[in-house]
Amino acid sequence: MFLSFFLGCNTSDEKLRLTSPSKKYNLVVDVNNETENKANKGCLRLKLYNQSHELVYFMQTGVSDNNKWQVLWHPTNDTIIVDSKDIGNAAYQITAGKNISPVTWTDELKVVADSAFKTKYDDN
Repeated sequence: MFLSFFLGCNTSDEKLRLTSPSKKYNLVVDVNNETENKANKGCLRLKLYNQSHELVYFMQTGVSDNNKWQVLWHPTNDTIIVDSKDIGNAAYQITAGKNISPVTWTDELKVVADSAFKTKYDDN
């Protein structure tokens, strides 16, 4: 009983956990439920961990969990793709093993994002 109480008191709402194609990183996507900053409440956060499970990068996004969204790794490289129906698309590449830098949105990224989005939401 005591253990179940603590297990139920998670302060973040984890939505997704993904391993990068290189297996060097894990990406955790959760929802910001903190009340200090109401502008970010209910928006997705990206947390990048290395193989030692150390947090190496954190990003607060403007993607609302109330709208349709998809976050995924590019299938052949360590690029994070964010597809959101409220704020649009973005892609981020890991640089120097510890930073996430925006990359130019390309037709190839759009195809990958659209396919994953359709699979998640079963849109035809």
